[in-house]
Amino acid sequence: MKVIFVIQGEGRGHLTQALALQQILLHEDHEVVKVLVGKSKNRVIPAFFLNQIGAPVDFFNSPNFLPSKDNRKFNLLRSLAFNSLLLPGYFSSIHFIRKNIQESGADIVINFYEILCGITCSLFRLGVPEVCIGHQYLFLHPSFQMPGKYLLSESLLKFFTRVTSLGATSRLALSIRDYPEDPVHGIRVVPPLLRREAKTIIRHHGNYIMGYILNAGFAEDGWPGMRNIRISSSISSGTNREHPRNRR
Repeated sequence: MKVIFVIQGEGRGHLTQALALQQILLHEDHEVVKVLVGKSKNRVIPAFFLNQIGAPVDFFNSPNFLPSKDNRKFNLLRSLAFNSLLLPGYFSSIHFIRKNIQESGADIVINFYEILCGITCSLFRLGVPEVCIGHQYLFLHPSFQMPGKYLLSESLLKFFTRVTSLGATSRLALSIRDYPEDPVHGIRVVPPLLRREAKTIIRHHGNYIMGYILNAGFAEDGWPGMRNIRISSSISSGTNREHPRNRR
């Protein structure tokens, strides 16, 4: 079976999931024939992904959320205004995705939470099934309860998630917890995608702690009470920042 990946390029989560799925597909004698990655000026596609994906990679312009002043969350108004100015380019990206899917000869489209892929598959009859993968699709499962503290933000997040999976024949929600299948919304809950290296890498013990930070603004708050530890913080946006000093 021939597969084409369409990946949201913000951060590293969707990219590493694509690497993990590629390993699984190759083991089962399937072929990833093309990889399309959504990018923007605020996204840096890491070299490890390009070196390991093992398939031709092309890029297209994709919507991006702009951070708030303290870089701890996204700014809704700034994001809407910014992306509205880029709408003509996004229409070009939609046609670019359509063209590549049709010319790839793929038997299936795997969409890693890329909103323009969802829109493309809903607008055009491509004759190729679309399967969406991401932990975010758990938000749409009727048994999953959102915190309910920020109703507007949660509603917008669910709306965005639905749009990413327009035209999908199946939504695979990644989760460490079991949930029943939801055939009404086409949601199946499956285990997280882990690269082979996560299970085989040699672990070393030392005076360091590895952490995952969603936004760079949290970097200064993430290390309270730690002394004499060299900090190197890896930010989800794809940037790495060496902490300027040892904690004393």
